[in-house]
Amino acid sequence: MGDRERVQFYKYPNLINGFMYDKSINLLLNYSEESNIDINDAIELFNAIRNVKTSHDQNVLDKSLDTKGIKAVISKVRKRIGIYIFDLIKSNSLSDSYKNVLSMFKGDYWSFLNDYNAYKSISNDLFKSHFAFDYSLQMLLIHKNIVDKYDLIIREQMFLNVREAVEILIEKFFAIDETKMYYLPKSLQVADIEKIFEEYVLSDDENPHLLKLIESLPSDPHCHILDETRIKAKAKRIAINEAFFSQNKGVKITADFIVCFLESVPESVGVKKTKEKTNEKIEISKDWISNNLDSPTLMNNFIYLLNIVDQEMRISNTFKSSQVGAFDVLFGFNNHYKNLYPYSMSFAFDKIRSPIAVQAYCQYLVKTHDIRIEQIIEWFYKEYLLEEFKIKDFFCFMPTENSSNLEKCRTICCEIESIIKQYSSYVKYGYIDHNLIESFSTPVNFSDIPSLVIDKNVYLTEEGMIVAKLLFAEPTLSFISGKKELNYDSFYDLINENKVKLNDFNDFQTKQLEYLLKREIVGADKDGYLLFKNKLGVVVLKDIFTNEFGSNLFYQRLNIKACIQKLSQKNYIHFDSFFLSENESNYFNYVLNKKAFSNGYDLRNKYLHGTQPKRGTDENLHLSNYYMLLTLLIIITIKINDELCAKFEAIEPAVQS
Repeated sequence: MGDRERVQFYKYPNLINGFMYDKSINLLLNYSEESNIDINDAIELFNAIRNVKTSHDQNVLDKSLDTKGIKAVISKVRKRIGIYIFDLIKSNSLSDSYKNVLSMFKGDYWSFLNDYNAYKSISNDLFKSHFAFDYSLQMLLIHKNIVDKYDLIIREQMFLNVREAVEILIEKFFAIDETKMYYLPKSLQVADIEKIFEEYVLSDDENPHLLKLIESLPSDPHCHILDETRIKAKAKRIAINEAFFSQNKGVKITADFIVCFLESVPESVGVKKTKEKTNEKIEISKDWISNNLDSPTLMNNFIYLLNIVDQEMRISNTFKSSQVGAFDVLFGFNNHYKNLYPYSMSFAFDKIRSPIAVQAYCQYLVKTHDIRIEQIIEWFYKEYLLEEFKIKDFFCFMPTENSSNLEKCRTICCEIESIIKQYSSYVKYGYIDHNLIESFSTPVNFSDIPSLVIDKNVYLTEEGMIVAKLLFAEPTLSFISGKKELNYDSFYDLINENKVKLNDFNDFQTKQLEYLLKREIVGADKDGYLLFKNKLGVVVLKDIFTNEFGSNLFYQRLNIKACIQKLSQKNYIHFDSFFLSENESNYFNYVLNKKAFSNGYDLRNKYLHGTQPKRGTDENLHLSNYYMLLTLLIIITIKINDELCAKFEAIEPAVQS
C-alpha cells in the first residue's frame, strides 16, 4: 500500500463516515500481532482507532460492528503501540523517530505521543531539537499538557517564528469557528503578544491579508495589538499592494458604475438601467426631471431611479450572505473573524454604488435647476411632516451651501442622530419631547430604534433557514445525474423550470428531498412531477433568504396576509418591531461607528470627536464621506415616510406579537 493510501484521522464525523471509516476498520481487523511496525505504522493504527472511536462516540455509524470483535482488536492494537513506544523510550530513540515521520502524519505525531503520555520522556533539549525539522507550532499548541511541560521553549519558538505565532493568536482570540482550541504558554504575557505582532509587521514577510487583519481586528485585553503596530501594518500593506500592481502582477478586478443624464430616455419612468457583470449604467432622462421638480418626486427618485432602497424599502448596498461566492469563501477573510463586517465581491461594488449615484444626482440638480437636496430634506421634516401627518416640532438643520465638506460631514452626523431621536420620541409618545431629548446625550443605538409598525421585519427561523438552504443554496439537490441540461444553481430553479420526478434523483439526494416532502414544501402532481405545494410561500422564503429579511409592510400591501400567517404557524419565520432590520443596523454601525465592527468607516466618531484627516489634502475624502453620510440620512427619511404612510393607511401586520 502506498503512503498516500494510509489511514488519516478526521475529527468531524461527516468526513470519516464512509470511505476513511471503512479503511480504518479494515486496517484494524487485518492487523497481525506478529507484524513489525515503524513510527508511521504506529501512527496509522492510532488514527484508525481514533476514527472508530469518534464515529461511535458521536453516534454517527452503526455500532453493530462490535459484534465483529472490533473492541478486542482495538485493545490488542493499543497494547502493541504501547510496547512499540516503550521500546523507543528504552532505546532513547523516541525523539529521533520524528525524522522518519511522513509529512501526512506530522500533525498526528504529538497527538500520538500525548495520548500515550510518551512526551514526558523527552528532555527539554531533545524537545527543542524537533524545531530544527521545521516543526509546526499549530500542530503542537492543541495539546495543553505538552504546552505546559515545555512552556518556556514554546514561548521562545513563538518569537522565533512570529508569522505562525501571529496566525495562531488571531485564530485563538478572533476566529468565529472555535472548534480548534489552541493553548498558549503560561509564561507568555500580554506584552509578549504585543511584541510578537510588532516583530511580525517589521519582518520581511509580505502577506497583505495578515497585515489587513492586524490593522482591523478589534481590541482584546488578552491579545492586545498596539495602535502603532496597526498603523505600521496598514502602511506596509498599502506599500505591498502598490508595488505588486505597479509591476502588473496578478489580476485586477474592476467595476464601472456610470450615472448619466440624457435628453430623452425611452423608458416610461425616465430611467434606463443596464448591467453586465460588474459594470452598471444608469441613464436618467433630463426631461423627466425637468417635468417633475416637485419635492416629493425629487425624493422618490432616490427610490425609483437610483434604487438606494428596493421596492420593500430595504437598503440596497448592505452585505448579504446569499451573495457570497466561491471567490469570497477563499479570499473573504473578514467572514472568518469576530467583529469584522463581512465581505463579498458583490458588496465591495455595491457599497460605493449608492453614494456615487446620490452624488451624481444631487450635483445635477444643483447645476441644472439650482435645487439643493439638503433643502428638500429640511422641507420634509419641517413642513411635509406637519402638513401631511400633523407632526409638530420636528427640526432638521442641514449643511449650508457655503459650508466646507468637513463642516458638512460634522453637521450631518449630528442631524442623523437628532432625527432618529426625534422620530423615536414620536413613536414612543405620539409627540416629540425635546426636553427629554435634550437631557440625554447618549449615542443612538441603531438596533434599538423603535418602529411605528408592529412586526415590521420578517426573518427566517432556524427551521426556515434549513428549508431555505435546501431550496435555494444546497448544491446536492440542484441537478439530475447524467443530464447536463438539468444542472442548475439550486433545487428551486431545477423544479421551477423543469418536469422532474422523485425517482430521477439518486439515493444520496433522497434524504434531503424527504425533508422537504415531509414538511409539504414539495409534493407531486397526478403524473408524479415534483412541484411546490405553496408556491407563494416559497417565493416569500426566497425573498427573505436572498435579502436577509423581508418587509411585512410590503407583504401586506400585496395582500398576502394568509401566506405570511401560514409560514409563521409552521415556524419558518419570525418578526421584530424595530425601525431598522438587523442587517440594516449592522450596516449603519459599519459606516458610523465601531460598536459592532472594528473594520468600519467610523465616520460619526471621527467627525464628532475630531479624529478625521486634517492635512488639507483630504477634501475629496471629505466630499466622498459626505455623500456616504447623506445617503444614510436619505434612507432614514425614506423609511420614516414609509412607516408614517403605513400608519395612516391603517395597514395591519400579518401576525401580531
